[in-house]
Amino acid sequence: MTKNAGKAVFPKEFKPENSLSQSIIALDPGVCSFLTGFDGEKFIDIGNGDITRIFRLAQHIDRLISKKLR
Repeated sequence: MTKNAGKAVFPKEFKPENSLSQSIIALDPGVCSFLTGFDGEKFIDIGNGDITRIFRLAQHIDRLISKKLR
């Protein structure tokens, strides 16, 4: 276990599995969508539009904290 900036990291052993398929996907983190993937033929969006909800929730939390500190 390592501690870094208030976060604990617990390493977990990973054993890769052999597979006959050679499927690979490239993943790109973004702002508008959480994650975009490209498998050589098509694009996949994961979490598209979620940043809007996260932003609203963060604003709500900021307002609650401000009220508490008054």
